[in-house]
Amino acid sequence: MTDEIKDGLLDEEQLKDLNPKIFDIGELSKSDVTAIKMVARGEATKDMQIRCMNLIISRFSRADDLAFVPNSFSETAFMNGRQYVGKKLRNIILVARATEHEAR
Repeated sequence: MTDEIKDGLLDEEQLKDLNPKIFDIGELSKSDVTAIKMVARGEATKDMQIRCMNLIISRFSRADDLAFVPNSFSETAFMNGRQYVGKKLRNIILVARATEHEAR
């Protein structure tokens, strides 16, 4: 562990230098939080599971947002990495659906 990182979190000085918009996911509703907790416990309903996948793809990974952050290569790279997760999940879901459809 380096001096700059304590418990995996950035210190106050490091946070001041970052663009807070790249971390923004908006407010989570009580239903969003409940769904996430239930998925983590393995107790989520079908609707809760769908809600979580939509949160991950649309809000957490921001798969459809513009990844470019002007004048910041590192923030653009961060956004591209973040989007990769959502786009990869979406691709896996679409391929699985196509495979299921072909099997019928």
